[in-house]
Amino acid sequence: YIYAKSGFDSTASTLAGYYLPPSGDKYVFAIMLGNHNMPWTKVKPLEDRIVAAVLERMIAEESEQNAAPHS
Repeated sequence: YIYAKSGFDSTASTLAGYYLPPSGDKYVFAIMLGNHNMPWTKVKPLEDRIVAAVLERMIAEESEQNAAPHS
């Protein structure tokens, strides 16, 4: 599960939350974009892409750890 909350004003945008994988671990993320001149319609998709990339990496690493033989 992924839980997140966003916020913004005229020059700053944030997205923060956490990811709860099946392993029971908890991963927390926060993205803050400030003092930018991009329109909101471009900032929010950028935040979404950043979070997606980070979570994809976390999921891949967790899959690799689960697939590795345990000693």
